[in-house]
Amino acid sequence: MKRLDKILLFSIIFVIFFSLIFFRLNLTGKVVDTNYIDSTDTIGSDIISVLINLYNLPTLDKFIFNWEGREYPIYDESLILMMNFEDNVLDVSRYGHNGTIVSGVSYLDSKYGKGLNF
Repeated sequence: MKRLDKILLFSIIFVIFFSLIFFRLNLTGKVVDTNYIDSTDTIGSDIISVLINLYNLPTLDKFIFNWEGREYPIYDESLILMMNFEDNVLDVSRYGHNGTIVSGVSYLDSKYGKGLNF
């Protein structure tokens, strides 16, 4: 698997994981939009496994997450910029808006590893 393919796969999994943070699941497993959550709602300890098989990764032009009949586009023509900010500033969307970090950048300790201070 090529490096760009690995970055794209990681990005897709990353987007799915953090997209689920914006939605809460009640005990029946149905998605509850966060705009309508009551303060008395609770989050169960149920675990949801998602198995993703991607074939023909270099020709991937659309990726849609379907949950209970509602579609959540993750990777399609509306995606303008997708960056991992790992060891580079590489745009893995179709547009290639790559960047370059130059002088004055410092790394800060953060909750999830390191952060960039511009």
